[in-house]
Amino acid sequence: MPSFDATNGTDTEAGVPLDDLTIISANANLGYPYQPTPEGVLTDAIAFLQIDASRYGFVDLGCGKGRTLITASRLGFSSVEGVEFAAELVDIARQNLTSVGMPNARVHLGDAAEYEFVGQNLVVYIFNSFAEPVLEAVLQNLVASGIENFYLIYRNPSDPDVLHDCSALRYLGSPPGRGGYGGIHVWERAAGASARATAPRPSRRAFRLFADLQLE
Repeated sequence: MPSFDATNGTDTEAGVPLDDLTIISANANLGYPYQPTPEGVLTDAIAFLQIDASRYGFVDLGCGKGRTLITASRLGFSSVEGVEFAAELVDIARQNLTSVGMPNARVHLGDAAEYEFVGQNLVVYIFNSFAEPVLEAVLQNLVASGIENFYLIYRNPSDPDVLHDCSALRYLGSPPGRGGYGGIHVWERAAGASARATAPRPSRRAFRLFADLQLE
């Protein structure tokens, strides 16, 4: 099967270490290297949520080269926004969106910790893009935004305690076959909780084991 880039004429596959990039941010040392997200990750997560994407905005924090933005746009989100603090990755992401013709998607050069969330319904995606202090700031801003209907999709959460211990979030679980180490995990705003049952939270030891493996 042709790769994503071969099919779309884009540049998303190769990972990039942050040391090779131009980053003007106090949180530069709290970011993690760029890695692409397979299309099926977001597709499976949205199917798991059983939501009408056209009624939601989509935000990818640490969007890198924009592959997930392309997938989100094709899933029919009403708006698609990426936030990235590395200037070179922003340029590549914008070029990729132009190449595939995604007029409802845009990329902001900025720090995820300073992003202001807006809208009525929102899906936020994170692929382990930054360390705990930035995640804490993101959650604070998201909850303070007043958006009562949002979902947070997190792939490979190396700091799950921050999410599990946030009283404003309710853990929903993982798409079938997508849980476990490095998997996809989904939370929603507790104040606007759906009828879906709260899922048992995975053991912290399981998350910690994966995080330790990532650091080796």
